[in-house]
Amino acid sequence: MKKFRLDDDKGFILLEILAGLIVIGIATPMIYSEIEDWLNEQLYQSAALHADEYNNAIKNYVADKTSSLSSKTITVNELIQQGYLNNGFSRSPFGHSYITGIRKNNLSGRLEALTCTTGGQDIKEDGLRRIAGQINGLGGFMLQNNSVTGAFGGWTDLGSNYQITCNKGHIAMRMAGKDLEESDRLYRYSVPGRPDLNRMHTGIDMNNNSITNINEASGKNARFSGDVTSNRWLHPNGGGFTMTDSQWIRAVNNKGITTEGEIKGGTVRGQTVTGGTVRSDGRLTAGEYLQLNGIANAGTHCSPDGLVGRDNSGAILQCQSGAWSGFESYPVGSPIPWPSATPPQGYLLMNGQSFSCSRYPQLARAYPGCKLPDLRGVFIRGWDNGKGLDGDRNRQLLSYQADQFRRLSRTWRMAERAS
Repeated sequence: MKKFRLDDDKGFILLEILAGLIVIGIATPMIYSEIEDWLNEQLYQSAALHADEYNNAIKNYVADKTSSLSSKTITVNELIQQGYLNNGFSRSPFGHSYITGIRKNNLSGRLEALTCTTGGQDIKEDGLRRIAGQINGLGGFMLQNNSVTGAFGGWTDLGSNYQITCNKGHIAMRMAGKDLEESDRLYRYSVPGRPDLNRMHTGIDMNNNSITNINEASGKNARFSGDVTSNRWLHPNGGGFTMTDSQWIRAVNNKGITTEGEIKGGTVRGQTVTGGTVRSDGRLTAGEYLQLNGIANAGTHCSPDGLVGRDNSGAILQCQSGAWSGFESYPVGSPIPWPSATPPQGYLLMNGQSFSCSRYPQLARAYPGCKLPDLRGVFIRGWDNGKGLDGDRNRQLLSYQADQFRRLSRTWRMAERAS
């Protein structure tokens, strides 16, 4: 039997090492390519962000100077000098600077801008396309001098249209219409014929800061969590109030105040106070006469008790026990002698007639049968009430007593004749 020795497997180990080196040799270019692509992508992203920063500066510059621009060439140095770019703004990762041409569209009258990079190194076509696709807005590139192509072929233009030079191997950016009207700051100037440049498209949060020196503010609604102070009139819908002294609030043009609710105060004074209901939680005092325009008829129903009115003649009526009655001392239903055949208003002749219980509820309580006694040609006799003067012990109130014949006796004495 052959004896196994340690050096018998050396050939196999060499083969394994050789195979591993071959695999590494094949994979190395692939790994390097991936790393190179990743590094290039970081470079392209940085170039796109750099272009965006310049583009925002151009938008702000044009928005602030729209009224004075028609055609112009703008450079990085000009934007830095006027504060639209920081002093530290340098060239792009490819060593590019920027130049922008501005023109006015002959049809719309609006400004258009084209920016091209200048100087530095040329970028390959693949890099140009990838950078242009990452620029916010209308990014582009040049594959030929003066000819600008938008990302993904979205648009084309010529640098000569804007009086600038655009060389191949560089990127470009185009802005037109509303792109040049947008700014990250509130537009501060009025442009003739362009009110849209001073129009907000969102709310403003002042972050607890103030707005001062407003000449006029207009809108639909206003909500305040604190006080509203005015040194002059407040004019709601043509009316308004002011306070020219420490005591009185005055209505503009001496206008009246109306409300479906209540007006309440410690003291209410005036020449005329009108409304559906005037209520006082305390005493109601009139410095002159109290005029009552509420007309009622004595004996008719009323509610609630305590109302005060008058009849057609001006006599005061009060609502008592659900019916209007006068202020005289006679209770309702009491027979009253009257020196005339015509009773005063609110009174009835006692002719034995029936009356409406619902219309005269208080009178019905005195005469439950809703019929008045007939007192024509009779005398009113007081109720005996057990005294014994009335021969009829069972006589009731409101009963009628006819003539009564009584037995009379008399003793006559005759003088004796003298004999």
